[in-house]
Amino acid sequence: MAPRDAFFFEPRHPYTVMLMAAFSHNPRLRRMWSPPEPLPSAETSVVACPYLSRCPLAQERCRHERPALRELAPGQFARCHFPVRP
Repeated sequence: MAPRDAFFFEPRHPYTVMLMAAFSHNPRLRRMWSPPEPLPSAETSVVACPYLSRCPLAQERCRHERPALRELAPGQFARCHFPVRP
């Protein structure tokens, strides 16, 4: 959640960046933010991050712990263990 300008010009959630990169004409940006290789298979907890299988920054912690909603900048919130830093 964020004000419109912050959402588009300073995205914090990795999945948001990945979605925007998918529409980019910049090949480097598209490669950098392409869908990830799946994490090694293991039992995934129901409390895991809902973006686990689609997030390019997902790590093992994402498999076992649902991220809390945090304010990352004034009025800008995300549920992510590894938010994108401006």
